[in-house]
Order: sequence, then C-alpha cells, then structure tokens
Amino acid sequence: IFDYQGSLRRDADANERQVSLYAQLESGSLAFQPAWPRLEQVAATLRLVNQRVMIDQAAGQLWDTALTDIRIATERGQSDDRLRLHVEAGFAGPLQDGLRLLQETPLAQATGDNLQGWEGAGQMNGQFAIELPLQGATTPVVEARWQVEAQRLVVPLLESPLGELAGQFAYTSSRGLQATNLSALFLGRRVAGSIDTRDGRLQASFSG
Repeated sequence: IFDYQGSLRRDADANERQVSLYAQLESGSLAFQPAWPRLEQVAATLRLVNQRVMIDQAAGQLWDTALTDIRIATERGQSDDRLRLHVEAGFAGPLQDGLRLLQETPLAQATGDNLQGWEGAGQMNGQFAIELPLQGATTPVVEARWQVEAQRLVVPLLESPLGELAGQFAYTSSRGLQATNLSALFLGRRVAGSIDTRDGRLQASFSG
C-alpha cells in the first residue's frame, strides 16, 4: 500500500509531505551493506515513512542459521545526525556460522581479529542487537548472548581443542568476547572455565 500526503510543489520542504509504504515480504532478501551478509528467505512486514524504514514480525535465514523475531529500523537521533540501522533478532544454528560472522564481517576488526583461527562443530542459540552506521566509517555497536553446545572447539591460544563443550557466550562492543560457565573435555579431562577479553586480548582460564 502506497500513500502520499502533502504538497505537490517541487520546492516544498520535506516536512510538508509524507510518503508511506506498507508491504508484506515473502521469500525476500535483505542486503544492508556490501561487507555484511544478506538475509535470505525473509518473511516480514515492511513499513516506510519518509526516510524511516521499519521491519517487524520477521523471520529469515543467515547462511544455515534461522533468525526469528527480527526487528529492523533506521534511526536518526537529530535531523543532522547520521542515519543508523538497528537490527535485533533471535537465532539458532551451527556454531560455525557464528564464528564466520565474527571472522568475515566488519565484526572481525571490531574484535581485533581475536577469533581468527577458531573453528567449531556444534550448535548455538541466542539473541543479538546490532547498530550499523549507514554513513561514514563508524564501528558497529553490538550486543549478543548465546548458548553453545559443541562437539569440538578449536581455540588457538589453547594447546588442544575443547571437546563436548557447553557454556554461555556473550559479546558486547564495550567488553569484547566473554564466556562463562564453560564445561568441556580438555586433554582427556573434564574441566570448567571461562574466557574473557582484557586490554583487547583474549584470556582463557580452565581448571579440573
């Protein structure tokens, strides 16, 4: 549904007109910026009011990971602020997709490439919120929390892979990567531990 209200004069101010669009998306595709992966198989409600875009009641696919409760909106704090894109969703899928997102997108630079070389086989589920600048080169703002159950996780700073891993992971732009309540097999023994980011570097602590 398309709706136009306001002046028809070519020189009319922006506040003298309003353009609205309402649409239902089925099997759609969303691309945010070239450096970010596309969302596929998107089913959503789309609303456009002037320069503001809102997408809700949405589901989609990122690689092999299912996204649910997707909410997307463009925001501008003041009229002269840079336009920002806010995306939040729940997710469930293979652990390797999560590692790929942190290794092959602008998040790699945001994390200081701390996750390069990590490899995993298992499943994850959680929620994330990310704010992307649509103008300029500002670093994205991210907050994510997820639960992991992995048959195997390779962490380069450890001398051996972790097996039968379970635990809670979190990443925020302010604190970096963290993992708590970790339980895993390491060198044939059951261990418990955590991972933290300090001074831009990852530190792992396990005992058992």
